Amino acid sequence: MCIRDRYRITNRCNLRCTYCSLWKDKFREATTEEAKYLMDQLVKANVTYMTFSGGEPTLRKDLTIISRYAMKRGIFTTLNTNGTLINRKKAYEYLTSFNVISVSIDGFEKTHNMLRGNNSYKNAVRGIENLIDAKNSFNGRGAKIGINTIIHPDNLDDIIPLFEKYAPDVNFVAFQPLHPPTDIDFKKLDKLIIDLLQFKKRTGKLFAPDYYIKYLHKFFKGQSMKICGAGKDFALLNSDGSLFACPFIYGPLRDRLKLG
Repeated sequence: MCIRDRYRITNRCNLRCTYCSLWKDKFREATTEEAKYLMDQLVKANVTYMTFSGGEPTLRKDLTIISRYAMKRGIFTTLNTNGTLINRKKAYEYLTSFNVISVSIDGFEKTHNMLRGNNSYKNAVRGIENLIDAKNSFNGRGAKIGINTIIHPDNLDDIIPLFEKYAPDVNFVAFQPLHPPTDIDFKKLDKLIIDLLQFKKRTGKLFAPDYYIKYLHKFFKGQSMKICGAGKDFALLNSDGSLFACPFIYGPLRDRLKLG
């Protein structure tokens, strides 16, 4: 029984990250009313947790209409965003339209811009700062906010200092490894694993179980976890309403693995 769903509400994106090609996939986007209908169907399927992602979901003008409808139906909502389009007005709007907001920051300026494009760091930082300021003005109410970082061969030295910088002002920090895995400096990676475990114990801000942190070494060795909940614990809802078991299905395989 699936209880978590990732809704790739659009494949459009204003960035061209070096490790992502989703923006190349052209799919029709569900209309506002169609998206609401999809939310109704997910509730019937016992989905209780929904991540709105993309592409860049904030490109959808009706994003908060759909997210608020999902919340009204009892779905816990998370927004995954690159943060670059979040001005002060949008920060207040998103804080009241989601349960959690996660902004992607892959390192400090040089590293982040190398991975996500020129000036993306400046705009992402402005976005997360607008969210922090808005939350402070709400006396801490509204969506929980945090940053999420891709673990990449080129940003291993930035991750702990980045987490240290933002930990005092956000509710959480998180990471996910580059998918699919690629060559990496395992000496640096193993040190990062130790540092992440210590950071989590010391601050309580790292949103990741210990086994997942320790698994990073095996992941970059190409060893998959024995347990996968795709299609049972979680699934992917594509922008056109098509359903897939796994959110990491890209390119030509997609049509062959569509569930409905």
